[in-house]
Amino acid sequence: MTESEVRKLLRQMKEQDSQTAFRDFYDMTYDRLFRIAYYYVKQEEWSQEIVLDVFLRLWKQRDTLLDVRNIEDYCFILVKNASLNYLEKESKYTTVHSSCLPEPQEQSCSPEETLITEELFTSRRLTACRNVAVKSSSVSERNIKVMPK
Repeated sequence: MTESEVRKLLRQMKEQDSQTAFRDFYDMTYDRLFRIAYYYVKQEEWSQEIVLDVFLRLWKQRDTLLDVRNIEDYCFILVKNASLNYLEKESKYTTVHSSCLPEPQEQSCSPEETLITEELFTSRRLTACRNVAVKSSSVSERNIKVMPK
């Protein structure tokens, strides 16, 4: 991309709101800007998102882009700063990848079966406690009868 080609496209973008000129500018610069973003973030999807955000910003600034002395350096700096900002934003949200999570333990029974088992165990304990209480109350009754007056 020559400086004169870029200046021509920027002029068309400013004066005519030319989406075609913007598309040509996009086609000429996207690959290089993507590589810069990828260098920083190491994620293809993030790099695409960063570069598209930069192009959106450039479209909104199309009226002032002719004032930029070196548009190529300007775009590179925009992408670098956007990449670093993206990394900072992403670092605030700790992501746990599934590969870091422990493997789920295989359960021999379903949650329903576990619940039923717990209910049966509780029911048996209650029955056993009642039996002990009944036996102890009948023993104390016998002791009362056996005791002389």
